[in-house]
Amino acid sequence: MVNTDRLCMSCMNDNGGEKICSICGYDSSKDNPSHLLSIGTWINANRYLIGKVIEEGGDGVTYIGWDNDINAVVNIREYFPTGLAVRSSDRMTVSPAADKGLAFNRGMNEFVSLFTSLEAMSPATAILKTVEVFEANGTVYSVAQTVSGITLKAFLLRNGGALKWEQLRPLFMPLLSSVRELHEKGIVHRAISPDTIIVGRDGKLYLTGFSIKDSKISGTDFAVALSSGYAAPEQYGYLNADSNEKSDIYALGAVMFRCLIGTALPDANERINNDSLSIPAKVTETIPRNVLGAIANTLKVNPSQRTTSADRLKQMLEILPDSPKEEVEVKKNSTSSGIGRT
Repeated sequence: MVNTDRLCMSCMNDNGGEKICSICGYDSSKDNPSHLLSIGTWINANRYLIGKVIEEGGDGVTYIGWDNDINAVVNIREYFPTGLAVRSSDRMTVSPAADKGLAFNRGMNEFVSLFTSLEAMSPATAILKTVEVFEANGTVYSVAQTVSGITLKAFLLRNGGALKWEQLRPLFMPLLSSVRELHEKGIVHRAISPDTIIVGRDGKLYLTGFSIKDSKISGTDFAVALSSGYAAPEQYGYLNADSNEKSDIYALGAVMFRCLIGTALPDANERINNDSLSIPAKVTETIPRNVLGAIANTLKVNPSQRTTSADRLKQMLEILPDSPKEEVEVKKNSTSSGIGRT
């Protein structure tokens, strides 16, 4: 059994109980904001130890945690929707904000459904396993495995800002397969971006940042923060179109664009009347034509014109260079893609 008094509440490494962590520099005298669970809180019959807040917003808050049953670091997501929930003075009990009970309970049911579906999934290459979903303190928690690594955003900054397709391909294709598995289970992410993709020390990509639909589309009771350049137009309420699997297809295309071009795609607000993509000629010359065509078709503003599925996107990306099929597809995509050289 690990002596949890020796763990850093920011990185969950054994630092001997130092006040200032020699590994990550965290000051152990700090606490989480007063409206959130306090550092050092135990939940679910003293199985999980709450550490520092990793992320807050939308449908809840994510803490780094420690699983005392298996002696492992975990991420703990607490359903605590911004503006819809309040916490009692005990720093634990959660209840709906005034006149927000219906929205709070509807969102909590969706939260349970989402993470229970993730828990039931067979192991997927790029999806960290959901360990448990449980109710406590008037709300719901989801616990997931973690992986050592950095965000794709940080990874790109460390590697010159962009990647060659030969570098991105072995990273991206397993991620694409896992997104396909999510869609087959009826799970749509709606927040795929370089901030929610982790590059593990094992050289693999992992998708994080799952949350309920109402926290990722405009016009709901939830506080919504969309990823600029990655959220699809329909998530902003444009075109009167539903946000579904095609929203993830758009985001995957935007991630490829960022990785290969070196700059983020303009926000959907700027693309709604003009979805052309201007790419420097020196960059397009380094990217296979089928990949350019695939990216263009994922980034159509109108979902009805967008690549239909993760499987179809994978097929486009796997076309062998110089094959007759590639010539037909790329010529077709070039006519409608809006890709221009500058």
